[in-house]
Amino acid sequence: MAGDRDDELAARRAPSRGVVVLLSSALVAAVLVLVAMFRLLSAHRVGGIDRAGFRVLGGSRGDGLAHIAHALEVIAPLLLVVATLATLVALIRHRAWLPAVVVIAGPPLCLLLAHLAKAHERRPRPHGSLVFAGGYSFPSTDSA
Repeated sequence: MAGDRDDELAARRAPSRGVVVLLSSALVAAVLVLVAMFRLLSAHRVGGIDRAGFRVLGGSRGDGLAHIAHALEVIAPLLLVVATLATLVALIRHRAWLPAVVVIAGPPLCLLLAHLAKAHERRPRPHGSLVFAGGYSFPSTDSA
């Protein structure tokens, strides 16, 4: 009887074949992306990804891309506010106070630190940007 129960528990813990295939595919994809990034960086030294991206996008700049960028400039902050409020409501309903405080205080603190780092570095923005942005270019507050 104890052996049957152990076999049953082991069968429940074993991942399904679909999960194994999905995780294996994700691992292979991640390795391929890392290899491609390494080859790109080693071929172009520092900034290879940026240079390759600028070459691809440089020839396709136009009014359409600018309109998309301007629309996203308006829509993205609204979506972020909605997602943040939904997350806060869910955290508060589950009485997860510490994560709720992190959701509230984290973004302003990251933004503050990024602006302090920009003021310290004073790296000018590159010429020919698609959308106007004032201030210094490094570090990106989008990544913060």
